[in-house]
Amino acid sequence: MATQKVVGANDGPRITVAAMVKNPTVIPARVISATEQMFIVDSLLRKLPPTDSGMVQYDESTPLFADGNAEIVEEFGEIPTIGGRLGARKVAFTVKRALAILVSQEMVNRNNIDRVNKQIKQVANTMIRTWETTFFQAILNHPDVLTYNAAFDWGLATGKIRFDLTEAGLLIENAAPADDLDNYYGFQPDTLVVGKRTKADLITSDDFNKVFRNSPTLSEKSPEYKGTLVSDYYGLRILVSRELDRLAPNKALLLESKTLGGISDERPMRATPLYPDRPRETWRSDTVRQSAVVIDQPKAACWINGVGT
Repeated sequence: MATQKVVGANDGPRITVAAMVKNPTVIPARVISATEQMFIVDSLLRKLPPTDSGMVQYDESTPLFADGNAEIVEEFGEIPTIGGRLGARKVAFTVKRALAILVSQEMVNRNNIDRVNKQIKQVANTMIRTWETTFFQAILNHPDVLTYNAAFDWGLATGKIRFDLTEAGLLIENAAPADDLDNYYGFQPDTLVVGKRTKADLITSDDFNKVFRNSPTLSEKSPEYKGTLVSDYYGLRILVSRELDRLAPNKALLLESKTLGGISDERPMRATPLYPDRPRETWRSDTVRQSAVVIDQPKAACWINGVGT
């Protein structure tokens, strides 16, 4: 095979729009690659079995302890059976969300690769944002998600971030069925989701950074030193979402991931191979995801209110 000498950043083989049209899987592969592991909804919710009926049945707030205690059993004695309870039966319906990428004959003739790449990024980012919005709306609309009011604005010098995280965490850990407070759920929060504004407040917060200052091995990892937010703090994984600023300003979400709920795909995230629309002299690839978001343990999450002004 012949080789090609590369002496500059602009040398080497380049893919053209015409080549993308001739190989119809290139564009959809790039869309899927751009969204891979980027969905917060998939990071925080467990994967439920797929559905082919357009709906998912689930039991909400099912107690996680059996009725009664394990009994002492003598030798040759019969092991007793014990009953449990199920939560309220609910149904969630799948929703189809989709976008298409269009490649015109003019884009092929002019090799307008930049316009194609921009569409790929726009579709990928919009699908991620759309399902992020779907997740947050499901949490915001659920009446049983716990709430806690922050002692002070986290952006102020008086902010008590670690105190607030501990107190909100206790609400989740002590959550129990309303009719059986002794049988607590046993949730353990492991994730904190904040908006961009709150992220900036955490990076500059004296209270947040104190935990890094007494150890020479940690001081260089502190947010105030690096200017970036740590991914693990106080036993919590921290995720940042711009959509949280828009949908729930001045709130942070504390939760136990993979316990709060699940997502069931009727049609998992897919992008079709490029196909022609001859009368319009275009080719298109359709990106589709049809899924149902289920919140079946709402008390595994707590909104922390008043974290910002």
